Amino acid sequence: MSVSLFCKCIIFVSLVPALLLVSFPGWPDIYAMRRFVQMAVLVVLTLSLFWNNTFFRQYRRELLVLLMLLMLALLSSRLHSTSDHYVADLFFIPFYLLAILIFASWLQACDLRQLIKYLLIIVVAMEFIYAVLTLLLYLLSFRGDGSEFADAIPWGYVNIRYWSHIATWLLPLMPLALNLGVRAMPSMWRPMVYLAAGTIWWLVIESVARGTLLAMSAAFVAVLLLAGRRALPWIKGLAEQSSVGVMLWLLLSWCLPHLVTGEAPGVPAMNFSSSGRMPLWHEAWEMSLQFFPLGVGAQSWLTHEGLTTAYANGFRFGHPHNMYLMWAAEYGWLYVLLLALLASLALRGRQQSTRLQAAVYEWGSDTTCAFMGACIAAVVHAGVSGVFWSPASMLVGLPVIAILVAMRAGPAPFEALGKSKSLSGRLVLIALVGLLLFWQGHVIAYYRAMKTDLEQIESDRTLAPRFWVHGDYPR
Repeated sequence: MSVSLFCKCIIFVSLVPALLLVSFPGWPDIYAMRRFVQMAVLVVLTLSLFWNNTFFRQYRRELLVLLMLLMLALLSSRLHSTSDHYVADLFFIPFYLLAILIFASWLQACDLRQLIKYLLIIVVAMEFIYAVLTLLLYLLSFRGDGSEFADAIPWGYVNIRYWSHIATWLLPLMPLALNLGVRAMPSMWRPMVYLAAGTIWWLVIESVARGTLLAMSAAFVAVLLLAGRRALPWIKGLAEQSSVGVMLWLLLSWCLPHLVTGEAPGVPAMNFSSSGRMPLWHEAWEMSLQFFPLGVGAQSWLTHEGLTTAYANGFRFGHPHNMYLMWAAEYGWLYVLLLALLASLALRGRQQSTRLQAAVYEWGSDTTCAFMGACIAAVVHAGVSGVFWSPASMLVGLPVIAILVAMRAGPAPFEALGKSKSLSGRLVLIALVGLLLFWQGHVIAYYRAMKTDLEQIESDRTLAPRFWVHGDYPR
């Protein structure tokens, strides 16, 4: 198998289950199904190191930081965690980040322009299917009075948090697809892009997805400050697509209900409250200070006694709705600082990045702006919600982040992939695979424990995650 074909397979398996199956949330165990797809991707990418001989030279510093992350999480969990299955959780973040770096190293050996084009075709095709399905169900809901739409809409209204983070990943990429030449349907491509992106924007507006709106605003400002005039084509495409979303809202959410029922629903009200997040954030903050700079251990959010009165006497949710406070509470602030260091190392510009930027600059927009905007929007959204680590979001995020890392790193010569590894490199790889297999055993045990718990507790199956950091796992 060629390197390019391998990368295309990873992109396909990452995107299609996350974007296509997201349209059918009623399937049994769909959340767990996507999680296992994600686990399979992580395993394949880790095992691919047997054929990749440039990775350990390219990402030595990043690997050292990943090892430190794992040791910190293990230390805090061994000292303080009361969960029976903390191992499944604490290996999760390092292996996910490792998979991103491994995939980036493979991407560096390929024609990145073609792989970005391939990714965009998949994204537009999947979102076009979703848009057509959404519009069809919306129109069918008006056989009654239209009130069934909230129940009929695929995924977006079942739980807007999970859907909206997928929207946060994709919306910054859609402007890049506008001028993408597709030979099979040259006259239909741009209308498909506008319909797909416009439908996402319509649902964001109609559902008042505050996390997505905040994240997109932050990405807009950050990309403009970082890229300057180079960001103008991307901003123009973003403005055009959001305008289509506004027009769809006016037509479908205002004019059509007015014609059918005689009443227009009006502009959706923006809720400026924290929606119960402040007590959760305060609780996570207090947890993070208990054993500063270490945390309370993996899965401690689910098992700890309440530290603050508001949390102890109020509504308990399986996640503090802030990914960074979650990490700080369970693994410590030093862990969060190391994550920031890892991001700065992985995304730092290397000597060949300018040449690569010239190679991927086409389609009338700076490629970097789109992928940088997607990553910035996703991490900002993660600061007000816990859905970054849902399987669909992580599947979409893996190729997006890896492509940005590869663009910043620059191309790696293909010939280097065929050289033999040193003895130390082979020993590191064997140890890594051993850890991977050890972790997979704990993941399976965690899933089985959750299935047992689900037989004993009552939960809202349409809203609760199936398994991982938060949700139906009470211990």
